[in-house]
Amino acid sequence: MARFLALDWDAGHVHLLAATAGKGGVKFEPALAGPEEQPPTLANAAAFGARLKERLKEARIAPAPLVVALGRDRVILKEVRYPAVPPHEEPAIVRFQAVKELTDPADEVVIDYQAGDTPDPTGERKALAVPSARTWSRRTRPSPRRPGSSWSPWPRGPSARSPA
Repeated sequence: MARFLALDWDAGHVHLLAATAGKGGVKFEPALAGPEEQPPTLANAAAFGARLKERLKEARIAPAPLVVALGRDRVILKEVRYPAVPPHEEPAIVRFQAVKELTDPADEVVIDYQAGDTPDPTGERKALAVPSARTWSRRTRPSPRRPGSSWSPWPRGPSARSPA
């Protein structure tokens, strides 16, 4: 069974949910929710983390891997179509197709995607690309100075994510 914490932090409020997922389903633990006066920024992330750590300790919620929810206003869901290409070329071609229609410059977004399982009868492939602002993605990453910290926008699957 896998245990995780899910965090949703926006301007004004924070929700944190602990859950364990397994073959029998998902078991939810008591959640934390409360007001948060400041919107999420790099400048206040360390102070927020310290407050959250204390609240987890008070609620007796054990640490676990963290899933961060990005608000719908921070991401775009874009279906892209592309020709069949070798697997090592797929991330670059999906990224190319996704940035063609974005209003943000390509170097200011992080793009992840999930490819469809089967190609169209014509051989064309489909993927759901998920661009988000690079500044927001960096805010949600753990500090690389912390041992054992890692970050991924998706738990698994191919990625056209640009390097940080």
